[in-house]
Amino acid sequence: MSSFLTDFGLAKSVVTGSKLTRTGEALGTPSYMSPEQARGEVRELASSTDVWSLGCVLYEMLAGRPPWEGDGAAAILAGILTREPIPLRRLRPDIPPGLSTVLRVSFAKGAGRRYAAADGLRDDLDRLLGAERPRARPPRDLRPWVGALAAAGLLAAASVVGAVSVPAGGAAPATVRADGPAGAAGLAARARDIRATDPARGARLLADALQAEPERDDWRLDRGLLLWASGDGAGAREEWRRIGTASEEAPAAHLYAGLEAFFRQMGRQLQGREAWSDLEAAAAGSGRAARLARAAMAAGDRHWPEARRLLASEPGWEAALLRACVEGTDPSGDRATAVREYTSALEGGPPFAWACVNRGLARCSLGETRAARDDFADAIRLDPRIPVAWYERGSARARLGDAAGARADLDEALRLDPRFAEAWTYRGVVRRRLGDPDGALEDHATALRLRPDFPEALFNRASLRRSLRDFSGALSDCDAALRLRPGYVLALEDRALARYDSGDPQAALPDLDEAIRLDPASSVPLVHRGDVRAALRDMTGALEDYSRALALQPDLAVAWNNRGNARRSLRDLAGAVSDYEEALRLQPEFLEARANLGMAHRSRRDFRAAVAAYEEFLRRAPPSDPRRAEIEGFLAECRARLGESGG
Repeated sequence: MSSFLTDFGLAKSVVTGSKLTRTGEALGTPSYMSPEQARGEVRELASSTDVWSLGCVLYEMLAGRPPWEGDGAAAILAGILTREPIPLRRLRPDIPPGLSTVLRVSFAKGAGRRYAAADGLRDDLDRLLGAERPRARPPRDLRPWVGALAAAGLLAAASVVGAVSVPAGGAAPATVRADGPAGAAGLAARARDIRATDPARGARLLADALQAEPERDDWRLDRGLLLWASGDGAGAREEWRRIGTASEEAPAAHLYAGLEAFFRQMGRQLQGREAWSDLEAAAAGSGRAARLARAAMAAGDRHWPEARRLLASEPGWEAALLRACVEGTDPSGDRATAVREYTSALEGGPPFAWACVNRGLARCSLGETRAARDDFADAIRLDPRIPVAWYERGSARARLGDAAGARADLDEALRLDPRFAEAWTYRGVVRRRLGDPDGALEDHATALRLRPDFPEALFNRASLRRSLRDFSGALSDCDAALRLRPGYVLALEDRALARYDSGDPQAALPDLDEAIRLDPASSVPLVHRGDVRAALRDMTGALEDYSRALALQPDLAVAWNNRGNARRSLRDLAGAVSDYEEALRLQPEFLEARANLGMAHRSRRDFRAAVAAYEEFLRRAPPSDPRRAEIEGFLAECRARLGESGG
């Protein structure tokens, strides 16, 4: 037997038995009416109107409550017009994030931004059941939108959210005054609506609401969260400490004050157990706040298995934030899980900029550089005062090849914090890429003045000095870096290269041997040692090193080319041709490999293939390439040989 959903207006409450559509009101059940129905725009009703109502039914089925509630139809309709519902994942953390997306699209205030018809909603639900992402994307602008209430004859609803001034043409309200409890409730509702996009403004609205109703500890609790999300941790702690110990919000206030200090401590802005007083106060009680406080204390003591056990079945954004911290901080943690938990926390709770930064860092460790860059951009949007967010976005941009964008971000990080040594040395790396070696040297020097014990800055300056053929300076910097950090593989490699480039390949071998011993999973020191062995005429040893490097990293075009050179020296011409061809498959613009391919064909007396390789080299090489004259000579020789043989 099939079940069908019929007219919403005929539904009855299974609790009270009352019919939901009432006489004397706009046609439709208030809790399921779309904004266009609430405004009385009958001509605007379409299939997307039904999508809104279906979304309301789906929300209530999952949450056990309608998306919009209020004391009477006017209050419900005012909510539909002016605010978003409580995010479903805050009420049901167990549902997949994609379902929140489906509902946000269904609840778009503008009908044209919803699913056009119910079949689009159905298709996305089917995709979720198949563990796929929904096709629809939520509206970008989540700010509340208020239409012309007068057009729907709903001016009475305005009293629910405060005195609303509606200019001609139905523009958004200019002001909402907290004139008594109704006005204060309106301010609190607006603060909830904009918390995801403008937490600082939401905190200001709640401050105005609390002027009218200072006893509303629930608003005070929320205001503290919004202040925390706005970067004002001190203000948040002050707000929570104004909540009396007898208040039912006191356990949550202690928990949030403890978590704010806990996350500062995990970010090394606090020392010792400075977070513990509030966490201990929360843990002394019972219930969810106590359980979360105990989990935070276990995580703060680096008791990762215990923290995981305590958090395993806890719902809510706070638990998700702690799970994300555990997986992102524990050296053996699961960074993919950290990303998922940060996402859940950000969808269900306040939009913490630092959580966006941490999710970006977890994504960087997974190689998801573009997604990480977007996380750092979200952090900057939420709080542009965080130097590390600018620094990390600059780093991501540099890895994506956007050196100019990276330079701009690092400039801003240094404007915000001129003592940010890491930003100085990374800006030096970027300036080197932008062709400004003198500026790069200045930046590395500044980083080292700020932090003389900074091995990364010494290594970066050593690499730059080596490129400028200042081999003594490069060796001095590498020596200093290795004194600070014995076994620093990058410094060992760079010291070996400085010795090799200065004409002493034999002296380079011990450093490369040690680098390979310390980091056997890295292909880079193997390639470098192969180059050194080739320079020392140890072609068999070079061939072995290149082969080991390719076993670790098969997409390394330079290793294929260099192994081809070793094989050509050992008269394995067929193997050399194969290696050069693989290098060119991976990197078609690799001109050295293309020239070498011609050489190998020429040595095999396959002049036709050599001509093809040389012609392709000349077609791709710029006119200024110094090898052109030599290649043109080889090409002429091969063409002559073909003519002599009649080929």
